[in-house]
Amino acid sequence: MPNPSFLQFLLDKACRRQIPASGTLELTARCNLSCRMCYIHKKENDPIALSKEQSTEYWLDMIEQARQAGTLTMLITGGEPFLRKDFQEIYLACKKAGFIVSVNTNGTLITPEWIELFKKYPPAKLNISLYGASCASYEKLCGIGQMFDRVSRTIRALCEAGISVKLNYTVTEWNHADAAEVYSFANELKLQVQHTSYLFPAVRAAENGACATCRVSPGQAAAYMIECDREKYSAQDFYARAKACAQGCLLPCEPDEDSLRSEQERIFCRAGVSSYWLTYDGRILPCGMLQAPSLKTDRPFSELWQELKAQTAKINLPKKCISCQKRPYCEVCAASCSAETGSHEAVPTYLCQKTHAYLAQMKKIYEEEAHEAQ
Repeated sequence: MPNPSFLQFLLDKACRRQIPASGTLELTARCNLSCRMCYIHKKENDPIALSKEQSTEYWLDMIEQARQAGTLTMLITGGEPFLRKDFQEIYLACKKAGFIVSVNTNGTLITPEWIELFKKYPPAKLNISLYGASCASYEKLCGIGQMFDRVSRTIRALCEAGISVKLNYTVTEWNHADAAEVYSFANELKLQVQHTSYLFPAVRAAENGACATCRVSPGQAAAYMIECDREKYSAQDFYARAKACAQGCLLPCEPDEDSLRSEQERIFCRAGVSSYWLTYDGRILPCGMLQAPSLKTDRPFSELWQELKAQTAKINLPKKCISCQKRPYCEVCAASCSAETGSHEAVPTYLCQKTHAYLAQMKKIYEEEAHEAQ
């Protein structure tokens, strides 16, 4: 894998030149878990989802066309991508194409044989969704409690094999109390955790006939984020963040290869500028949560990319969001605006309220700790 700084340089350059440097292959919408907050919600053997999935030959062709178009990094995701019987063939084709390959997975289907394959052909990262720190949490959130034991063992085995792992922790009312244990587990294995308490409206689930939601109030979502921040950062760093929030200063940024920003980008991210998302049912999107523009992949990739770029360039964030002083603290993007309101240019009230609550709660924490220190 290239030096991270050099890779970032290449991705920045691709963003300026609007080269499709980063891609995502959404191989399936099916999953062997049934998580309450899932944005697709298709069962493992769902016949309609199976009928819509693209063939092995389709994905191999797309991989080659993406390579020729200049793609550098490729994320393989789902649903649960390991449900595909041709996962190994697709994964190895991505490696052969020279891509820097990452995989999103719930970790439940990774066997010792898969670990041996990844030792021989290592991914840049396996992003494993950890839905809690106990069987009870998995039962409440995912519908299958015993999967926690399987996933935790798999993560340990992957680390012992020297395979790069990152943990994704979506915080909900059913697992927020696990934050300390999740971070303790991650710290023991020296793993990065990416946590979020913002749940997109289930726009993709609505496409598939399901639209369950399990969102909490904006204030509660903010409190969940703070619970996780306390575990993620040292006491000194957390206090510094609380102080920054209280004084209206910018929080220290963390590198995120999926959210590079440029003042020239109307939607302030790489979606449809230098990144794309290929869906299981044969469409190309700017990103997995931005549902328009959406083009059928029945033409050469090079043509699709030009049209996707042109249509994405017409997207603007709400003017109120761009000029908002709280913007640096907010998770607003074109996808969240569209999902929350049905329009790219309408203000997502839920996120406004969540950001306001986060800042208010952090300010209160800072003032209380500052008072105690006197």
